[in-house]
Formats: sequence, C-alpha cells, structure tokens
Amino acid sequence: MGWLLAQMPCDSVYELAGFSAWPEGWIEVLPSGQRVMPDSLGFFHVHGLCAGLYRVRVLLGRHIVADTTIVVPIEGPLVLEGRLGGHAVVIQDWLVRKLTLDSLSWMAQPEGGLSGWLVRVPGVSLSQAGPLLQKPILEGLRGTRIAYWQGGQPLASQQWGEEHAPEIDPFSTEEVALYLGPSPVQHGPEAVGGAIVLPIPNLCCRAPLEGRFLALGLTNGQGGLAAARLQGTLRGWGYRLQGSLHRIGTLQAPKYFLTGSGTQQAHGSLTVERLFARWHLRSFYAQYNARIGLFQGMQVGNLSDLDRALAAPLPLVSSYFSYALTPPYQEVTHELVGLQVSRLLSN
Repeated sequence: MGWLLAQMPCDSVYELAGFSAWPEGWIEVLPSGQRVMPDSLGFFHVHGLCAGLYRVRVLLGRHIVADTTIVVPIEGPLVLEGRLGGHAVVIQDWLVRKLTLDSLSWMAQPEGGLSGWLVRVPGVSLSQAGPLLQKPILEGLRGTRIAYWQGGQPLASQQWGEEHAPEIDPFSTEEVALYLGPSPVQHGPEAVGGAIVLPIPNLCCRAPLEGRFLALGLTNGQGGLAAARLQGTLRGWGYRLQGSLHRIGTLQAPKYFLTGSGTQQAHGSLTVERLFARWHLRSFYAQYNARIGLFQGMQVGNLSDLDRALAAPLPLVSSYFSYALTPPYQEVTHELVGLQVSRLLSN
C-alpha cells in the first residue's frame, strides 16, 4: 500500500504531541509529509493534521529507527520507543582490491618515497622508525604480512625486522600494483595483508629513443635526488636503462641537528625485450644500494642513559651537519636478475 503525498482539505485540524527516544532524529508524518525536529529531551509537536490514518516514524539519516501507525485524533501523547535492530555479521568472502599507481604522479612529489606515495590510498597508513625509514601498513597489517615483488621475484628483506624500509626503487618501474587484501595464492604466504608489486616494464611499441630526467633539491639535509631514464627500440629489441641517485646530509630539527640521519643511495636497472614470431623474450636486471643513517641520539646503553636523554632539552649526542654516515646505519645491497621466455601457441 503506498502513501499519497497530499490530502483533501478537512473541516477540523488536530495537533499531535509526544515523546521520542531519539531526540537527534526527525519526526516524519505520512502521508502529510510534515517533518519536525524534537527538542533536546525528545518532545515534539505536529500542527494541523486532519482526522485519519497516519504513519509516524523517526529518521536518523537514511535509517528508520522508529515506525508506527496511528489514528488522528489520538488520546494522550504518542511515545516513540523504536530501536535499531542488530544482527551478527559474518564475512563469507574477501575481495582483493588491486590499484595501479602511475609513476608519473609519484614523480610530482618524490621526496616522500614509495611509502609516502602509497599512503594516499584509502586503507593505507604509515609506520616510521626514523625520518627516512617508512613502511606502509595495509589495512592494519605490515611487516612480514605484506609481500614485496619486483621484476617477477619476491623480496625477502622484510624478514629482517620492522625497522627496515622496503628495498624498492620506484624509479625502476612505470607503475606500482597495490593489492589490498590477502592474496597468498598469487604472491606467497606472506601476502596475508596484501602485496606491493613492481612489474617488469613493458617495452612494446616504443619510439626509437625516449628520455626522462628528474632532479629534486631539499633544503633540509642540503641534498636531493636525481633520476634518469632512456628507453626505446633498436633493430627490433626494446630496451630501458634507468638509474637514480640520492644524497642527503644530516637533517635538522628547529633547534638542533639529527646527527647521523642522512642517506646515500644509488640504484639502477636494465630491461631488454624482444618479440619474435612465436617467442617472447624479456630479461630484467636491477641493483639496489642504500645506506640509511639512524639518529644517534636514539642509541642508549642503559636505563640511566635513557633517563638522562629524556630529561635533557637537547640530544646528548653533539649536533652538527655532515654528509658522512657513521655507525649506526643500515646498509643494504642486492641484485635482481630475471629472464622470462614465452611461446605463443596457435590461436
């Protein structure tokens, strides 16, 4: 049965008063369409109703929290005591969300690193163990619960601890595939929280020679980063040569330097691809070299040193600017070599 939105004029009008257990909602009367807001105690008053059958309900946003039928005129006040109905929620399936991020958008603000870029995606947050040690958290999971792949191979470096940043150079690829949700079948048992995948670049249908160069300077740390890329096709072979350099000195807080917080990084990759009549050949090589400094003021030998460090207005370690990296720091070097050979069958 549907409600009409208009009524015929009547000889006598009546008023409806009552109390609602939901003072923050709207009192709606149908079919007249009148709406009133109850006061802070839940009392409401509706004027000018003709005699007849009405539906009275309380709306909280798009939710109906009380619903009743009355006959006007009504004896005494109307009491609306509806409540939200609850039920158990059972998750029967989990749909993995795949998001592909273009590296061109990352290059517009590359100083945040790969993790600082991914954090813009809903469901991704950031964990930091220092100014330059950042790790993404995918829907609450991180560390060994997230798989990292580059060039078709998994990276096992995240097994080393929570304070190791992802050993991935975003300049080595043209896109980053972010999998939110468990995908262990595709990316191994570590991918219970998701996966971050840098695929091998596709070199099909390129111009003979393309190039791109990026340079960025940072005032804090008095350093910057530079990246260059050459790619194209030569006698049927697709090629892509890429390299990036990072150098940042001691970072500075408002009143002191964070001694030992600089970084020195040098990364590079080479991709070669050839498509024959029925065969597809693709090879990939990448090298990662990074030295990431750790703030020396965080290193304490005993509880007494910790108490003195917490009570001191400035770090106990002497503060000065330098590009030199002295222990403690993280030093990571690894190489990736991949070869993919595919044969195209008929049809």
